[in-house]
Amino acid sequence: MALRKRIPAIALAVGVGSGAAPARAVDWSDNTLQYLYGTWFHDSNIPFNRSLPGVNITKNILNFSHVDTYKYGGNQFSADLRKSDGNDPANNSTAGAQEAYVVFRTDLSFTKVSGKDWKWGFVRDVALTAGFDWNTKDTAFAPRLWRPKIGPKVEFDVPNGKWNLAFVLQHETNHCGTCNPALGQRTDVNFGYYWGLETAWNLKLGSTNWNFSGNASYYGSKKNNGNGSPTAPETYLRARVMYDIGAQLAGVKNTVLIGAGYQYRHNQFGNSVTPVGYPFGGPGLSVPGRNESVPMFVAEWHF
Repeated sequence: MALRKRIPAIALAVGVGSGAAPARAVDWSDNTLQYLYGTWFHDSNIPFNRSLPGVNITKNILNFSHVDTYKYGGNQFSADLRKSDGNDPANNSTAGAQEAYVVFRTDLSFTKVSGKDWKWGFVRDVALTAGFDWNTKDTAFAPRLWRPKIGPKVEFDVPNGKWNLAFVLQHETNHCGTCNPALGQRTDVNFGYYWGLETAWNLKLGSTNWNFSGNASYYGSKKNNGNGSPTAPETYLRARVMYDIGAQLAGVKNTVLIGAGYQYRHNQFGNSVTPVGYPFGGPGLSVPGRNESVPMFVAEWHF
């Protein structure tokens, strides 16, 4: 199914993530449109022949993000719309695949809820965070990630910005369109519960017009993939160094920024080794495309 047919679901997620409900009064908010471009992306199982290395994929990414604070905490929402080149084809097509990836988190601040200061040492606040990750992609694999999560979060007391770290318990379900039930494989996969560490930061570099921001995660192993292969811990990083060109050229701060980004992934989607009986090699061979290291051009507009 083409990605455009799934836009209503994406729009609903945007409405939830951006705090559309009128019951909550927002104290502060920021919306961002971001464009990212890179040519060294990889995706798991591309190519499908295990004797070949991973294929470089060019991706154009349009991101919308929203953050806000309110009486008892805050919310973060991010939606990637990703367009690949032909090295990452859509199902039954030579055209590049389209993907949507949505992240939502909501926090309850212990300081705001209790009315007592939870600050001590290097810690600015403690919170309870909850949310979900969701994605869809129009490839033959046809992933449909759904990963709700909850856990404690610590916000560190850093100068000129924010930095937080969360420990989450999450549950994942997904879809494997290339799995064959006749071989005992599962097309609808329940990965069960597993743990993760998530961190995000946004730091202004001194009194300059530069800032350093990003997010990273480390997720533990989960249940086997639909094709029977074991999963492995997954590491993800997306970071960027941005220059406030709007402040430099027009005296308008924190509006138009350009810079360089970097994305790293190890064991993408938990993939690591080939299952028993899989084509193009026996068990234990590394899955191609599971690792990526991508420099990116980044431009963003805050409104």
